[in-house]
Amino acid sequence: MIAAPTTSISLPHGHSGTIPSAMIHGLNASAFPEKMSRNTVFMHDILSSWWRGLGAMPAWLGLGRPRFRAMMNRHFPNLPWEESRIIAPELSEHKRLESMEVAELIHRHADRSLPEEETFDVALMIGAGCQGQNHLYQDMGFSTRQQLAAMIAWNFPALKRANHRDMKWKKFIYKQLCLEDGPYVCRSPSCAVCPDYSVCFGPEE
Repeated sequence: MIAAPTTSISLPHGHSGTIPSAMIHGLNASAFPEKMSRNTVFMHDILSSWWRGLGAMPAWLGLGRPRFRAMMNRHFPNLPWEESRIIAPELSEHKRLESMEVAELIHRHADRSLPEEETFDVALMIGAGCQGQNHLYQDMGFSTRQQLAAMIAWNFPALKRANHRDMKWKKFIYKQLCLEDGPYVCRSPSCAVCPDYSVCFGPEE
């Protein structure tokens, strides 16, 4: 990922962050929808980190080029951006299939009052983020676990309620996959280099 100069902006709901100057060419209020959704705020946080080479999100944030373009047009309709500057590795075929399985599980818990294209985009991004090596919130580019939890609570409230023991999100999501598959050996998430491996995978009590 190419690092780029950044410009600070203020966002609603107590969020603030940066988007690369090369991407925005002079940000002004018209770059954003008149009524900014909470998912626009979450997308900003992810994009800002991803563009600066932070986190571990793959090419097109795991959406694929057409969905990525549609997402940008939906959340940032007046925001100029340079497709040629988006340099990130594609997921391997194995990881792509696994991320889709994760996304489909997550999306079954979507808030049906929200636009389906938005909630499925978020599910796809979470699935892609689960293929990283660290905590899910870090690999998605969030600075705190609370930001990830807020995004999940907004889009997938039933999933948030199901995680009543406040397990780490990647561990919880993969546990749900194991439960759905029946009595099979559980597929571990990609956490081999995480310094908190023993915290996430030790005894639950």
